[in-house]
Amino acid sequence: MNQMVSMIPITAVALPFLIGIAIFFTGKNKKLMGFLSSIAALLSLALVSALYSMLVRGNMDVCCPICFGAGFTFCFRVDWLGLFFAGITSLLWVASIPYSIKYMEMKFPDSRARFFGFFTLSAATAIGVTMAGNMLTLFALYELLTIFTYPLVVHAETPAALKAGKKYLVYLLIGEMFLLFAVLSTPEFAGPRAFAKIGLISSEIGSKMLLVLFCSYIVGFGIKAAIFPFSNWLPTVSIAPTPVTGLLHAVAVVNVGVYGIMRVILNVFGIELVRSMGVGVLLVFISGATIIYGSLMALRQDDLKRRLAFSTVDYISYPILGLALLSPTALVGGLLLLVTHAFLKLSLFFCAGAIDIQTGKTKVSELSGIGRRLPFVSTCFAIGSLGLIGMPLTLGFVGKWYLWQGPMETGQPSAMGVLIAGAILCAFYLLYVVYVLFFKQSNVDFVCDLQLNWTMLFPIGAGVLMGLVFGIFPKGLLLLVNNVTMCYFGG
Repeated sequence: MNQMVSMIPITAVALPFLIGIAIFFTGKNKKLMGFLSSIAALLSLALVSALYSMLVRGNMDVCCPICFGAGFTFCFRVDWLGLFFAGITSLLWVASIPYSIKYMEMKFPDSRARFFGFFTLSAATAIGVTMAGNMLTLFALYELLTIFTYPLVVHAETPAALKAGKKYLVYLLIGEMFLLFAVLSTPEFAGPRAFAKIGLISSEIGSKMLLVLFCSYIVGFGIKAAIFPFSNWLPTVSIAPTPVTGLLHAVAVVNVGVYGIMRVILNVFGIELVRSMGVGVLLVFISGATIIYGSLMALRQDDLKRRLAFSTVDYISYPILGLALLSPTALVGGLLLLVTHAFLKLSLFFCAGAIDIQTGKTKVSELSGIGRRLPFVSTCFAIGSLGLIGMPLTLGFVGKWYLWQGPMETGQPSAMGVLIAGAILCAFYLLYVVYVLFFKQSNVDFVCDLQLNWTMLFPIGAGVLMGLVFGIFPKGLLLLVNNVTMCYFGG
């Protein structure tokens, strides 16, 4: 493997992090805090793009180790898996900023410095997690992400927001206790460039200890990934401001949990050890149960953001299922669906926020006729919903096409049943909202006095457009995803 020591991985984290701290000292200068937040996001995207060009040129191990002695090393490193997640986070961070600036101006005009400071710190830390070169670095940043996102969850400071924040902390801190045990029990958890290896854990430690470590890792990362039965914190925090729900669901937090599970299976244990242990079946069951549970719960929700939150519980388990099948084709499908969810779910949450701002309506039962009053936002919601369901010409279709081949390759028909049931339930809980928006007659007259400008409409349209573009022309994205799978499956 061609190793290259570079400061870019740590710079991609440190610079936005420092800008995030600086935002707290902007006082009431509203333009400056928005400007600094935008600069941090653009810098992050530019540095991640520079790392991509390095990997393309064959520098497959770009790292920056910082040794503290006694075998403890903080290591920032990028490979194809980390770059994939860093790219999603940085790109959607840039897309989120214009919407967030306008939304906070309308909803929370007096507390924006605190919001943008913690928002920037959270996004920078999430990118840092994806560029961790060992478990020590990953765990430290993973813990910081919980700390920095908590003030965002309770930003409104209402009793409901504070209650949601308490639940958020309890769930995630319990997960991090399990994770700490697993990390400290892992050989080379603080070694330089540990993630350059495949299989940090050896089967020699015994089958029972292997199972305990595996389950500890899955619980530790799975709580943040909102897997069943640890998923109820995610719908609860949908009470947070819409940019925060977008951050939690599509940009950073949940994706980081999925990334952690992938890093554990692909690097800490390795495909062969996981296969020999037989725990892939356990992960298939957990992800399948999460898909069905999230879908059924989404059907029951009248609050639009809670319905979308349970949709995240459903959809974010597809990448985990793709990995659990231990099939390269299924993993390709799972990663494509992760991108699908990131782009389209962010747009759907932004649509929900735009509807709330313009009409004050937050419940599905109140949306009758709004499609004709807000045609752009409602049309984007409809297209995004079709993309998540997996209609042809969308990225969701491409991802599900690959994922559905996994159960056939591995001979697991139960997984195919889960995929079919999940697709049907997804169609029901999303298309019902579309039906209410466009086809259900409203008995209540309302006026949309507030017109949104391009800063809020552009991110909504951009996410939906990317879902369509990658669905029609998936080749470029497939090249990136195939680079990830080749690192672990070969070929």
